[in-house]
Amino acid sequence: MRVFCCLLFFLLTFGRLEAQEVLATTTFLADLTKQVTGDELKVVSLLPSGADPHIYEAVPADAARIAAAKVIVRNGLNLEGWLDKLVQAAGGNKPIITASDRVLPIRSAEHEDSYDPHAWMDPLNGLQYAEVIADGLIRLYPDKKEVFQRNLQVFREQILQLDQRIQVLVKEVPKERRIIITSHDAFRYFANRYGFKVQSILGTTTDADVQLSDMKQLRALIRQLKVPAIFIESTINPKLMQQVAKDEGIVIGGKLYADALGPAGSPQATYLGMIEADALVITGGLSKGSPNTSESKSVKEENPTPFLIGIGIFFLAAFGFVAWKMKMPPAVPSFSGQLSVQGLRVAYERRPVLQNFNLEIKPGLVYGLLGPNGSGKSTLLKSMLGLIPVQSGSVSIGGYPIQQLRPMVAYVPQREEIDWDFPATVLDVVLMGRYPHKRVFQPLNQEDQAIALSTLERLGLKGLEHRSISALSGGQQQRVFIARALCQQAKVYLFDEPFVGVDATTEERIIRIIKEMAAEGNTVVIVHHDLSKVPEYFDEVILINRRLVACGPVSEVFTPEMIQRTFSGVPDIMASAEEIQKK
Repeated sequence: MRVFCCLLFFLLTFGRLEAQEVLATTTFLADLTKQVTGDELKVVSLLPSGADPHIYEAVPADAARIAAAKVIVRNGLNLEGWLDKLVQAAGGNKPIITASDRVLPIRSAEHEDSYDPHAWMDPLNGLQYAEVIADGLIRLYPDKKEVFQRNLQVFREQILQLDQRIQVLVKEVPKERRIIITSHDAFRYFANRYGFKVQSILGTTTDADVQLSDMKQLRALIRQLKVPAIFIESTINPKLMQQVAKDEGIVIGGKLYADALGPAGSPQATYLGMIEADALVITGGLSKGSPNTSESKSVKEENPTPFLIGIGIFFLAAFGFVAWKMKMPPAVPSFSGQLSVQGLRVAYERRPVLQNFNLEIKPGLVYGLLGPNGSGKSTLLKSMLGLIPVQSGSVSIGGYPIQQLRPMVAYVPQREEIDWDFPATVLDVVLMGRYPHKRVFQPLNQEDQAIALSTLERLGLKGLEHRSISALSGGQQQRVFIARALCQQAKVYLFDEPFVGVDATTEERIIRIIKEMAAEGNTVVIVHHDLSKVPEYFDEVILINRRLVACGPVSEVFTPEMIQRTFSGVPDIMASAEEIQKK
């Protein structure tokens, strides 16, 4: 803690962090605050777009951002359970505006002093939020009182008009269909306002485990009420609700936004837009969906013959398709363009590791992927490749989903992820890089052997091709797996710490080959730790700490300010940042 506080003092004293006027905890609170302040104050959100405040885990840089803020706007009602520790770490004594102070909260039936925190989902409560925020800011900035009150009046009129539009939409939904089924109870305030019932799996927080009894109860309710549609949420993995919809033969009515606004440019990117878009999705899904009925199921059960015939046709077609595919080479579309990561979100055991990650990586450049331990560097590469499940988001290359181009994407994992005792020779391992280019059961040929041997020579491994990988030195083992990636003759190369365990001469050889690959138009991303080599090795850098901090040319992004923002809380980074500044 002492080291962290020293780092924080240094950042603030020497202006390493840009001072913020107002720091809101969530995106929707930031937008509500902007409705009041207009352009008078700078307002930013602590949580990135798409982050779930229920299970959010703060990074060390968050405490520095809180310390730099002049006032904090929070929701309250136990939504931000992590905030008090952050404020304390930042020195405490920070003005805090609790936006929910004037709303009548929905109390928990199971837990004393526990509330449903989603009060903002009733637009009239959203108006009360804005009024509390305005009053709090007027106390801090009395000279701006007239501006804040004028902005508040405009927002009040917009809220009342929105409320009237939603009332009209609700009339289109038959009363017996007015039930909102989602992943967690984020819509009770909305439901109370507009006459809906709400049912969910997780309750009022996403930081909970799904119980089998809850699933059974939910499915029974869907059948009993003949619910036409259920809904997924933007901050929660949709797979569970998608499975429920599939099992019950109903549709997903659409995606709802509650705990976070939508991405920039979307209808849900503002508070007013989010509430109206949710209302449109809910009323549209419940008024137009086709309810499931037990009668339609019984008809299918009484006449199984068409079903059996269909199964037989399916297996015949599948057999013919597999036989045809075995004769065809792997289909890889021609492509060009950049590697694009859109809205990627990954969690382990419901704890977020990457949050709303957006990235554009251009071909012909060598990218360094930098961040402290636990920042999500390896997770980013694995999730891009589909090696670990993601909650949401997509990865594409030149407009094609990365799954269609896997033969053209090579990956070198960390050394500790490889079983070095596996009985394989150097040549066996390197030839693995040729299999993505082969059709099913097609054997390797002399051309593949020649490519593998040439690659081994290029990496200084000639003469070791028949040696077991377990008999090699650490540096030689690393070069073997790099050789496997090069032997694949891919277009995109993802390296996870390729220089660990190699000597200086080998490292120079590897980086020289990597730069040659990039010069040929290939895309290269390297997870790297040695900051002193960054200007020499990379064209651009990607700085991450569970979310994207910055991405761009080394000269623009690899600065002391950005390094300290990325590595806040890591003691040794201060010396590295100062060395970079001297250069």
